[in-house]
Amino acid sequence: MVRREREPWSRKFLVEDCIRFDISKLGRAGVFRADPGTLCNSMWNDRTGCEIYRVYFWLETTDVDQRVVCVETDARAALSRQLSSRGQTIPIVQAQLYFGSRRYFLCPGVHDNTPCGRRVRILYLPPNASRLGCRECLHLIHRSAREHDKRIDELVRLPLEEFARVLTTGSAKQRLLAVRAYMVKLTRLRKEAERFASRSSSRNSVRCKPNAQ
Repeated sequence: MVRREREPWSRKFLVEDCIRFDISKLGRAGVFRADPGTLCNSMWNDRTGCEIYRVYFWLETTDVDQRVVCVETDARAALSRQLSSRGQTIPIVQAQLYFGSRRYFLCPGVHDNTPCGRRVRILYLPPNASRLGCRECLHLIHRSAREHDKRIDELVRLPLEEFARVLTTGSAKQRLLAVRAYMVKLTRLRKEAERFASRSSSRNSVRCKPNAQ
């Protein structure tokens, strides 16, 4: 079997740079309570409030009782409820969970030359792309993964004596990595202290609650 080489991270888009089409937000906006065919739209703005992207969409039910959301970027095509060449039909499924049910998209993308169909809550649109897909299909990574360095993890896990020896007697490159690992250690300790303080505050607020009259 031919092993597929891993795509260099530098060629992958970041999740943080993509537009997110979130089915949970559609639910909170009341989209699934609207009548089939009701035209909706979703708009994304930049940090200054200027619109950077907009899609139009409506719900339909297929002949086999499958609910789908039709997504279109062309306003005229959307007004006539017709999909252009850039439009997409995305199936929706509802999964039963122990606390109720949850809706998911079935990814309309292609993964390894086959239709994806993954059950996902969020679909992404990378910069300059025209088709929505899941994170796997689009080969997206998080910014933290791109910036991650396994060598620093190895240093963080070292016993304190060994870590101090690398920091003081290692090569210039090892000392630089050790400094970065030291900052990682400090950041983790700070976050742990903040979580502990938050839990303590929560317990105190419960204890300080006045007695019922």
